[in-house]
Amino acid sequence: MHKRIGIILLSTILLTACTNITPQAQPVTGIPQANPSSTQAPSEKATAALYPFYHIQDDGTQKWGYINQAGKTVIQPAYSLAQGFDDKGRAVVYLSSDQPDQQQLVGLIDRSGRYLIQPVYDMIEPFHQDIFIVNGKKLLTDQGQTLFQAEGDRGMINKLSSGRALFRDHELYGYLDETGKPVIPAQFKDAQSFYGDQAVVQLQTGKYALINKKGEVVKSLPFSDKEATLHELREGAARYADKQSSLIGFIDDKGSLIIPPRYYEAEAFDHGLSIVKTKDTDNSVGLINPKGEFIVEPIYTSAYRIADGLWAVGQADPKQTGLPPHFSQRYAIVDKKGTFLTDFIYDQIAPFEGDYTFVQTDITSFFLDRTGKKADQLPTFEGTGTAKLTGDIIEATIDNRLQYLKLDGTLIWKAEYKKELKPGVTIIEGKHRPHKNLLVYYPELHGLEDPVVQNQLNQHFKKKLSTDNFGFGEEGTDATSTESSFSVTLYQKDLLVIETNSYIYPLGAAHGMPGLTYEHINLKNGHIYKLKELFKPDSNYHQKLAELLRQQAETKGEEKGIMVTPDEVKSSFTEETGFYLTDKSLCIYFAPYAVGPYAAGFITFEIPYQELTDLIDQKGELWASFQN
Repeated sequence: MHKRIGIILLSTILLTACTNITPQAQPVTGIPQANPSSTQAPSEKATAALYPFYHIQDDGTQKWGYINQAGKTVIQPAYSLAQGFDDKGRAVVYLSSDQPDQQQLVGLIDRSGRYLIQPVYDMIEPFHQDIFIVNGKKLLTDQGQTLFQAEGDRGMINKLSSGRALFRDHELYGYLDETGKPVIPAQFKDAQSFYGDQAVVQLQTGKYALINKKGEVVKSLPFSDKEATLHELREGAARYADKQSSLIGFIDDKGSLIIPPRYYEAEAFDHGLSIVKTKDTDNSVGLINPKGEFIVEPIYTSAYRIADGLWAVGQADPKQTGLPPHFSQRYAIVDKKGTFLTDFIYDQIAPFEGDYTFVQTDITSFFLDRTGKKADQLPTFEGTGTAKLTGDIIEATIDNRLQYLKLDGTLIWKAEYKKELKPGVTIIEGKHRPHKNLLVYYPELHGLEDPVVQNQLNQHFKKKLSTDNFGFGEEGTDATSTESSFSVTLYQKDLLVIETNSYIYPLGAAHGMPGLTYEHINLKNGHIYKLKELFKPDSNYHQKLAELLRQQAETKGEEKGIMVTPDEVKSSFTEETGFYLTDKSLCIYFAPYAVGPYAAGFITFEIPYQELTDLIDQKGELWASFQN
């Protein structure tokens, strides 16, 4: 990811959107193995292009597998996430972990779904040819053979750069070659990656020096870590961060100061230009050449490289005067001569993938070529997200839904939520996207016996999930970003329980606020239940539930992350407190900050129905809607 000076990225919710899993050769006990379909001959499976795809599960999560260019499943969905195959037919895949200290298990598969590296690691990334970095500190071949491991708690291995990879053993740095061999032993107090034939290192004396690829000092530099921090040497210049002034300048490969420290922020030179920020304020970002001359004046809010010799530059949208500049940016493309190829009309400009970049303006997204012109031969999308060309296929994620298309826009495959509740009755997703800062997926029912009830419920969903203000109000939609999606958590007899997740982010806040609601719907008559309808009239259920919450807070408070007293939990329970029903329990939950910190999320209390037998109205409509 390219660093952007002067921009704060919006926080948005990541909307997460197996069947017949058959073991392959050399399985790890308890690890699901992929099951390729039989739609292709083995030779075709080994050579045909495959693309990651996913099924959206009932709970809204995703299971990933692989399809071919025709959109046919080749490797059945079995993974929590899947990356694309490389040119040697290998792909990194992820599995969910049930271990508290490991969120996911990462492995490497071939085109048949067979594991080359078993899924027991936290991270796998390519190093060189048949070698991969695992867990950031070990080199493995694609057959699982260990070549090198960095030692110590702080051990790490960087990616290759100019034929050398920086590594750290304990507290010292050295370099590996392309085969994973430590050709320069760990000996430096600090070190930077090679960009060309030389690299900046810090000797154990604190002095800086330049070394060659054999590790030999070719130039001692007249600086130490007491006066400055030196960064990587690129295109004959290294950033020099002066510790006294906290400003940044540049030195050349002889140690001479070629640009005095005068920038608040600066990036390494890349294709002849460096992105710098001249003030600790907005509207002070520009691009300089190695002489310190501005090729792009420092009057912009942000800049980042999008291709060799091309940059995206952002400035505040003058129409959005109520927001800080970095939250109302519009972007343009500029070349290394300082010539602007576009106007400031884009909300986002992605780094180029091949010959094209993908841009967004409001809720329309499309491709530009390297001249800044719209690529009219490629499709335009209604929605926002990312897209790239992979051969003669377009891979796009628009409004959080993955899809694949031919170059002419013909759809090959698209992710969608569709659940069959019972034969002939389905629930699918509708989408509401009135502007770039609001995206809502809401349920649509089809096939109910009573079309009047079906229409009534669908109108309710659309009105509730599409037109609630979501923190906006009548105006000010540019000041808040909101996304919302749903899933089915229970369908039993006549009762449908729908969970709605949302995330509202006021631009400029430290973080957004998640939302969680449940609706309990009778599919026969369309009635939407409230908590009180579970209990007998005059049962004093509220007092009983409050006491059960207090008891759980007393015994499980630390486990749940509760930060208030059990009595405060009891008094916090009101008729407005969230609840949902499962087949065996009543669950009551509190929003972040209600009884615990933001990091604790929605603190939930589960109360089995057998503890509420005397209170539940077992002849009532709600109970009868899902219990026999």
